[in-house]
Amino acid sequence: MLFPDGDDGCVLYNPDEDRIYKSVRDFSGTIFLANSGNWFLVMDSKSNLYIIDVFSENRIDLPPLESFQSDDFTLERLGDKKFKLQVTDHHDGPVFYTIGEVLRGLLWVDKKTKEFVVVWFFDYNCKFLAYCKKGGDHYNYIEICCYFLPKEYRGVSDMVLHGYFLYIATPRGYIRFLDLSKQERFEEVTGIYPLKWFNPIYYKTNCSIVVTTAGEVLMFQNNLDKKNIESDKSFRLYKHGPNEINYYDDPLVEVDSLGDEEALLLDLGITMPGIEPNSI
Repeated sequence: MLFPDGDDGCVLYNPDEDRIYKSVRDFSGTIFLANSGNWFLVMDSKSNLYIIDVFSENRIDLPPLESFQSDDFTLERLGDKKFKLQVTDHHDGPVFYTIGEVLRGLLWVDKKTKEFVVVWFFDYNCKFLAYCKKGGDHYNYIEICCYFLPKEYRGVSDMVLHGYFLYIATPRGYIRFLDLSKQERFEEVTGIYPLKWFNPIYYKTNCSIVVTTAGEVLMFQNNLDKKNIESDKSFRLYKHGPNEINYYDDPLVEVDSLGDEEALLLDLGITMPGIEPNSI
């Protein structure tokens, strides 16, 4: 997707067809938050969220942000780009956000059924996640900082949305695994033994979650910012070892190859076939 200077539209290249399209949509004032294939999660100048197919005129309007429902937080619209976040029984009082600067999102759309999941959150001082699915008229709430959560589950350092499954890496080096396919509430699939990553690697380097097409969770470690690299590798890829139940064992096993079928799209946190096999 390219945006020529002085043009409100955009130019689209479809690699499957090796064809270039010229979109006549007016994208002025539009912010692109996430994508799933050719479907994009966007926000307009009035902070309305919707999903569009960039190769067609298909559009799915989403519930307004203030339809967010939670017992702990309320969101009130103050203008086109300003909302007030009220924290219930919180000593710090209400927090004001300029949505255009701090809203982030994740998107998954099923190519065949057009089922979808949208997740959004405030980038700075993130206290909760909100999500909705096809047919929903409001956003549900995901706890990430509440006192009743185990300390290992609190906070977010990285996230990947893979189908109805949301993977959350926490600052303490654990992975939460949430199933969003339930009717009204998500299901915490992580269990009593959460997926734990070796803390020295997780804290001292730039790491990201990766979920393969088969649903296997990997951790990508970026070594580019290290002054003394042990080898000439600028990155490493790890998977969880066989000792998942032993809480104290080193759980990581280095992955030497992605195979001859899939490539890793690091900014999306997924692998997919058909691009450039065994590459990042």
